[in-house]
Amino acid sequence: MTQLHPKPISMTARCCAVLLMLSQPLSAETRRTIEDKNDFGGRTEEVVYEKGDTNFEFLDASRIFYDGKGKMVRSVNHLNEEYARQNGFDFQQEDYTDGVVTSHKMYFNDAGKAQTGRDYLIEFVDGSDKTIMQTHGFGELRFTERMTDFSVKYPFYCLSYLNSAIYEKFKQELQGTSKRPDVSYSAKYNEGRAVLEFLDDPVVLDKMDQFIVSAYFQTTAQQGGEKVYTRKVRARESQTEYTLYLQDSLVPYVKKGDVSLVSFVVIGCNQKLYPMATSLLDKASQ
Repeated sequence: MTQLHPKPISMTARCCAVLLMLSQPLSAETRRTIEDKNDFGGRTEEVVYEKGDTNFEFLDASRIFYDGKGKMVRSVNHLNEEYARQNGFDFQQEDYTDGVVTSHKMYFNDAGKAQTGRDYLIEFVDGSDKTIMQTHGFGELRFTERMTDFSVKYPFYCLSYLNSAIYEKFKQELQGTSKRPDVSYSAKYNEGRAVLEFLDDPVVLDKMDQFIVSAYFQTTAQQGGEKVYTRKVRARESQTEYTLYLQDSLVPYVKKGDVSLVSFVVIGCNQKLYPMATSLLDKASQ
């Protein structure tokens, strides 16, 4: 059993402090009007942050959009290089209604996309800025979930990230010489989410599949869990194909050609990743 412990980027949900000082100028800021009439009917301001300003710690600049009544309706904030590197996104957008923020939208940079698979995340919030719903963007695909959904507890580690950032680094260690299948498991990073296309309809597990599923539950000391995984399906993330194990309750919702955002736990065997689905989220209507 190979224990793997990668160190991903922090991927903070959002930088809430961005909202602290956007509505009032500070002496350290450079603020100017760059548009007299924008799409909202009001002016657009550009704010450049300088040393000594509260926002300088994490922002380079912001663009603030007002409506025809002079109310702020949107801000687009450009993170500084260090903060963007740590958190995996370059831009954060806030939308407002009557001066109250209603949503945060994060645009992921290359590192963020590599880890999460996402292009953007929108967090819809209530009047106290508490997240009530999220929309995850993958190119033209969108998936929306409420914060009460089971799937929200799963981190956004896509399969390509887990494969390259975790298992590829240990390829030599995973090769082994034993004829017994070499099972690998990360105690800390053994779950994630990925957009998968189902390449066929579910079929029954063979003996090797049963071994891999049992190895996961033996490793995690969960008795009897293997009994609910009796089917598998070929699934594709981007251009890479995986064997996805299915709980019996999910089988009726898996059809050839469908695309879902799949939450999963994962185990490795003989240098390959084997995700085990725990929930499926259908794409949102376009």
